[in-house]
Amino acid sequence: MAELLVLGAALSWAVSIVVLRSLTARHGALPITAVRAIAPAVAFALIVTVGGRWGEAVSMPLVNLLAILAAVVVGIGGGEVLLVRAVPRVGVSRAYALASTYPLFTALIAVTVLGETLTVMDGVGGVLIVGAGLLLAIEPAARSGAAAPGPWRLRTSVGAVLALLASVLFAIDLNALRLALEGLPPEIVNAVRMPLAALALNVAALASSGRWAPVSLGRRDSLIALASGLVALTVGGYMFLSGIQVVGAARGGALTAMAPVFVLLLSSVTLRERPGRYAIVGVLVSAVGVALLTIG
Repeated sequence: MAELLVLGAALSWAVSIVVLRSLTARHGALPITAVRAIAPAVAFALIVTVGGRWGEAVSMPLVNLLAILAAVVVGIGGGEVLLVRAVPRVGVSRAYALASTYPLFTALIAVTVLGETLTVMDGVGGVLIVGAGLLLAIEPAARSGAAAPGPWRLRTSVGAVLALLASVLFAIDLNALRLALEGLPPEIVNAVRMPLAALALNVAALASSGRWAPVSLGRRDSLIALASGLVALTVGGYMFLSGIQVVGAARGGALTAMAPVFVLLLSSVTLRERPGRYAIVGVLVSAVGVALLTIG
């Protein structure tokens, strides 16, 4: 059951990024991400309010609170924004596949900062992930379809860098969430994390453009962004945190490696993106590499 929760989270993230594809051509990453964060902020606040559990949030240890703040700034405020900005430059499949290499960076952080050791399987997984990134990078162009990314040029190179930077930030975010979950249930963590993220992102969007993010997006696009946040950050976020509490971060990370595969399938069907054989192989190799890295 816990494994299904993590796989469900990976699928929800894939659905969300595909849904956002149309918005990235019309709006900046900051207002999109700001509106996305409103849905889980309201949802988790209501859940904790109805359950009368704000006392748990108020009395949480300082270490947990600092870890939540770090996750907000690094993961949602940084990683999510960079990923959304990468999508129109490299396409959904490439952006999500590159960003989903975050378990490699998670392992590197654990080794250099926490003093953990890597196994042979970890090393093989890392090599596969790097090889998958090269396969994605040399893909000459996606085939047909109006939504497909163009040839590999400066624009797509910038998009790849943004996606990889998002991957690094997601790795830091995951380590911060591990600390935040110590002794606390997922709904309490998210009841603090998501409202803080929504507030910070919307204030940043207002300062940047002079308008609130929902106003910048308009009614229709705001509803799309809210739906994306509800699917990925509310439902997916809860399933992921609940799942890794049972199966552990290593197995959970391996299971989420299915996300770029889900994105490839969904974007091919719904957005008419037609990645070539290198991209397809790259996504699959990336999934195998992440699985070996996290399981090993």
